Amino acid sequence: MVQMLASHAAGYRLLRVIALLLIPIAYLGFELGADTWHESKLAQANRDGNTLVGLIIPMMVDIASGWSVSDKSHGVLLQGPALAASAGVVDEFNQLELVLGRSNPDKASIMQAASTVMSAVGTASGLNETGNREANALVAASTQIMPEMLANFVRLNRQVENAAGDAQNLDMKFNSLIFSSGYLDATAREFADGVAEARSHSDDPSAYGGIAQKASALVFDSSHLKSLLFSQDHTRAEMVRALHSGVLKSTQSWSVALSSIWSGIDRRLVSIANDRHSKLMTWTYRTLAISLGAIVLGAGTAVSMFRSTLRQLDDMEIARKDANTARDEAEQSAKDLVGLNEEMAKINDDMALNMKMLRSAQDQLVKKGRMEQMGQLTATIAHELRNPLGAVRTSAFLLERKTRGKDLGLEGQLQRINNGITRCDDIITQLLDFSRSKQVVTTAEDFDRWLENVVAEEASKLPAAVSISCMLGLDHLSIPFDASRMHRAVTNLLFNASEAMVGKGEDPSRFVVAHPEITVTTHIDGDNVVLSVSDNGPGITPENLARIREPLFTTKSFGTGLGLPAVEQIVAQHGGILKIESVVGHGARFAVYLPLQVQKDVAA
Repeated sequence: MVQMLASHAAGYRLLRVIALLLIPIAYLGFELGADTWHESKLAQANRDGNTLVGLIIPMMVDIASGWSVSDKSHGVLLQGPALAASAGVVDEFNQLELVLGRSNPDKASIMQAASTVMSAVGTASGLNETGNREANALVAASTQIMPEMLANFVRLNRQVENAAGDAQNLDMKFNSLIFSSGYLDATAREFADGVAEARSHSDDPSAYGGIAQKASALVFDSSHLKSLLFSQDHTRAEMVRALHSGVLKSTQSWSVALSSIWSGIDRRLVSIANDRHSKLMTWTYRTLAISLGAIVLGAGTAVSMFRSTLRQLDDMEIARKDANTARDEAEQSAKDLVGLNEEMAKINDDMALNMKMLRSAQDQLVKKGRMEQMGQLTATIAHELRNPLGAVRTSAFLLERKTRGKDLGLEGQLQRINNGITRCDDIITQLLDFSRSKQVVTTAEDFDRWLENVVAEEASKLPAAVSISCMLGLDHLSIPFDASRMHRAVTNLLFNASEAMVGKGEDPSRFVVAHPEITVTTHIDGDNVVLSVSDNGPGITPENLARIREPLFTTKSFGTGLGLPAVEQIVAQHGGILKIESVVGHGARFAVYLPLQVQKDVAA
């Protein structure tokens, strides 16, 4: 059994070794296949580019010779699109196709479009043999310089015909003939230099004998044409006629020479491509031989390792079993330890939760005790203060009746007494609202209708500068709530919003906003009714927003700091929450969330 297991282990190791050996071999095979595919595409593009150039050059030669190009252009239009797609010059060929498709195409336009295609073919990777300086020179000469030379020849031919038939403007056109003949001579020399450069890089210079000879003949002929315009013994008219005659004589020789030159260049490019293909195949075979050798060497090494390992596997198998047993025991101990740690962590979590609940319960008890004490204190204060306030109010009322109409100047003092009484009464009411702990008494009512009446009633008590708008969206929904408690909460929110914008509304110069406005809205949000009171006042700073819910905290010079805590307490008595949102400079929004069903045991 031990020996069988050892053999299996050795077999698995051998498979791993072979798999590791196959990774670089597979990579080499992928790279070889990718390179071969790329080279084949490049070779195909090379051949198609040569073929396309071979179609275009005869057409350009015919244009330079003044012959009809209908037959040649038909071949270009028939075979060109597929060749252009393979060579990667579709856009340039489309322009040539558009020019040839015209009813009476201009020869200069054809030459220009054909030259563009030739130049694009020359710069495309399909024709340019990367790293082969001979091919690069041939491509540049045949696809860039030769089209330009032919275009210059056609331009010179057209200009000399115009000049020969227009004796009146001969002087003006003579300079153009000088420039055109000079351009022709320059491009002919550049073409001959390109052929010479390709020959200098070639491993077979004898293949360039005919090409170089005809290129030199073109240079000689273009130089001769240029020299006809610089004769000291003839007038300009005579020189133009001589140039005209020379161009006509050169047309046939240029046509034959360029056709022969392209044939030689094409043969040479094909030869270079074939040589490149041969080198590629040689490299491929060599790579395959090296890969096979690596496979054989790797397989031999793997077999040797297998035989050497098999002799030592019995002892290793026994040691492995002992190690596995020890590992199993260690893993079991680790599992037991992990379980113990998890139990301890759970106990700690339970203790932390219990401590948190205990603190919360303590806080609630302390708060409840304080609230009970505050309620008793508030009730005592309310009783002790409201009795003398009632006497003061009655006395003020009697004084107002007795002094009315007697013009004693006491109206302002009496009004201040009444305002002070009202303010003290409001403070007592806020203290009672905040400290009241009895259970709410809810009754189902149409909340929107109730709220509309409350807002209309309280709006009359606000400063006239403050406008109130309502957008109620509960659609006559009836919900259970304590109307008297909720009336106090809405009143506090409305007066807080008004005071934030205009203070007491007595001095318009102290208004925070020019057009103070309060917006009251209602809507349904899930299982809650949302009552929102928004203003366009100065907003609440982040520092004040963090403390605004604290009892007795206020930013007003005349406030008690119990209005908003009383609102929050009334909302909590209904099982709801109060959310406050504010951006400094853009007002504040107080949103009361009330559950659709108030629990009977909710109390504050």
